[in-house]
Amino acid sequence: MNPANLFVFALCLAVSILSSSSQKNNKWSKARVGEGVNVEAHIIYDSSVQLQGLSERNNDERKSEDPLTDFKKLFELVQQHFHNESVMVTFEVKTAIQNDTLPVKSGYKSLNATETLKKLIEYAAVNSSRNDSIFYFFTANELLEKTKQGDQVDIDHADVATFGTFCSEKKSAAVVKYYPPGDARHISAVEATARIFGLKKYKNLTIRDILQLLLMFAHCPRSHCWTQCLQPVNVTDGN
Repeated sequence: MNPANLFVFALCLAVSILSSSSQKNNKWSKARVGEGVNVEAHIIYDSSVQLQGLSERNNDERKSEDPLTDFKKLFELVQQHFHNESVMVTFEVKTAIQNDTLPVKSGYKSLNATETLKKLIEYAAVNSSRNDSIFYFFTANELLEKTKQGDQVDIDHADVATFGTFCSEKKSAAVVKYYPPGDARHISAVEATARIFGLKKYKNLTIRDILQLLLMFAHCPRSHCWTQCLQPVNVTDGN
């Protein structure tokens, strides 16, 4: 058995042991993954965010917030969501800048989602050499995509993103619908990030999902995964 297959076998065995142990205690354990993994988030937004998300707030305290502060608060919610799923990555918002030349328009107050994503990937290739960076483009405009069947009605997205590109040779990027402060404002960013992590869903992750993340995070810089990942988090029934 080659080293790669042996390693995968060892991981599967560890997951099996965790599951077996939890059953004996009448509890279930989530395998915790992502300790020591950092996401460098680079934020770009267009003027629709400036007008609808930052300038038109009624509260004076919120009006004084700059875009960087606003997006840091947004990604605190994103980070907490993943922590609740036992994905213990840390999000660090490095920059937040306005750019109205990057988006590809698709009519009044709407953007071509896939074409904008392509331009964002090109932008990321020029502006970062790290494989743990994710470039997010936020807009309050509609994100539209032509249907493959050529229907007259476009598909409206909350987000589009590269898939499984985090900590790889490819650039990680997402075009995300911006929502003002509220209970679910972070979900579109969470969904996009989950896809970048190679996940097909953003909640109720399975052991298979956790194992997949472990293999991906192994390629991240400064990762402590080899000593800290797959630690059980005991959760009592009903929580």
